[in-house]
Amino acid sequence: MQGEFVVHVGEHYFDAPFWQGCREHRLLLPTCRACGKAHLPPRPVRPFCFAEEIAWQEASGHGHVSTWTKVHKAWFPGLRRGDALRPSA
Repeated sequence: MQGEFVVHVGEHYFDAPFWQGCREHRLLLPTCRACGKAHLPPRPVRPFCFAEEIAWQEASGHGHVSTWTKVHKAWFPGLRRGDALRPSA
């Protein structure tokens, strides 16, 4: 494999408020207007009820960690750098 694979997170119409909140040091959660459930990652259709209408709500700062993962291998050379997963401008 020639060159280097770098992951860039881009903004899309359905997740732009999330990234704007990150720039402001706020965690904004897309919350379904139909069923009231918040979810991450942001996506164009709600994973619970498939509705399209959402409201963005700031997280309270309280929660429960149900699982976590520690990755020990950089699967692509670009993932070895600390800036590989920053949002692209």
